[in-house]
Amino acid sequence: MNGPTTPHTKSRWRTNSVHAGKLLGAASDLHYELHLAAIEYELTAPITIETKDDILSRKHWSERLEPYEHQVQNLITFCRRSPVALFADYVGLGKTISAGLVLNELQTRKKVRRALILCPKMLVMQWRDELKEKFGIHAAHGVGNELNPWLHHAVPVVITTYESARDRMNLIRNASFDMIILDEAHKLRNLFGAAKTPELAKAIHGSLANRDFKYVLMLTATPIQNRLWDMYSLIDCLSSAKGHVNPLGSPDDFVHRYVADGATTARERGMNSGEKSRITWCERPVRMPIWRSPKGMWNLSNARPSPPRRPWSGWSVPLLQT
Repeated sequence: MNGPTTPHTKSRWRTNSVHAGKLLGAASDLHYELHLAAIEYELTAPITIETKDDILSRKHWSERLEPYEHQVQNLITFCRRSPVALFADYVGLGKTISAGLVLNELQTRKKVRRALILCPKMLVMQWRDELKEKFGIHAAHGVGNELNPWLHHAVPVVITTYESARDRMNLIRNASFDMIILDEAHKLRNLFGAAKTPELAKAIHGSLANRDFKYVLMLTATPIQNRLWDMYSLIDCLSSAKGHVNPLGSPDDFVHRYVADGATTARERGMNSGEKSRITWCERPVRMPIWRSPKGMWNLSNARPSPPRRPWSGWSVPLLQT
């Protein structure tokens, strides 16, 4: 008999005695979460992209879209450094296309089943059209109460505004989104250094800190608009989404090390307490997945600046070798 037995047959399987020590419980909830994360990491196949043939989503957009090299570089860098990142490309360099490439690749590899996109109201239809025309992705969109049914509907992508999401974070938390894309992410810049934290920024940051999304992609052309707190707030969003502490330290540490004109103003970088080697944004210990094409001005991920903007020809991206 070569197969499993039935109730009417006698088992002939041979088994050996199992000798195992007593299983011990985790020392703390944190250790248990770390154990689960390690198991998940081992079970999750890495995304390795070296040549154009490794981009599995090409079949969906190759006849619709000819991306620029910096956009493909963004895709490859995100896949190597996922699951949380911020694209800070200059205005007009196609961050929406870069985000679409990332989303489509994750969908094709079945790592993302549902994605939520937050953007200003004036960009909702642009996002819908770009995803459909460039990637063949059909997305639902809704603002205010129009959003509610889509949160319970099994559509792969939902597009809405920050304000609509702010008022429905509990519904969103239970809607099984694997990924969130935050367009114009500088809307979250006032988390710190303000007399009162805006409710919108507080709600989105709370969701990120709660790890409601496995993949987080933030987009902004202006990581710093007014004060140094802008960058600190964005980095804190990234850190919280990964379950890490802010690499720039606590708010007090940040002021002490980097701010020359006081916490309230925070417009001039300083080198207090001999922190000269730490003041440059691109130096250690700031190792966050943030990069900007093509000049690399806010390149904190150690990736090198992308080449001049030109159509992608299927190169293997040697620029990203580190």
